Amino acid sequence: MLSKTHLLAGIVVGLIIVALFPIKNPVVFLFVFLFATLLPDVDTPHSKIGRKVKPLAWLLQFTFGHRGFVHSIWLPLAFFVFSWYVGYIELGFAVLTGYILHLIAHALTLG
Repeated sequence: MLSKTHLLAGIVVGLIIVALFPIKNPVVFLFVFLFATLLPDVDTPHSKIGRKVKPLAWLLQFTFGHRGFVHSIWLPLAFFVFSWYVGYIELGFAVLTGYILHLIAHALTLG
């Protein structure tokens, strides 16, 4: 999927989440949520986010491959637990749900 497709899905789902849940700061939530929809693709230097941090993208691609460990539930889940522990559960929820949306979007495509 392209980054614009992830962002479009993120806008739609993010606005639904903001409408359904009592989010204290919806603008920050949506910004973090949209960033998290792109974050799993940091494991390839050819992605929009990977081009911004090429050395990290090359390292992640070399170590895990594209759609390897970085495309799993464990990273956002660990971040959610940590953010909940330090008192930023809303931030963790934004990352967790945005990241999961990315994974679901990939699961719904043939590629």
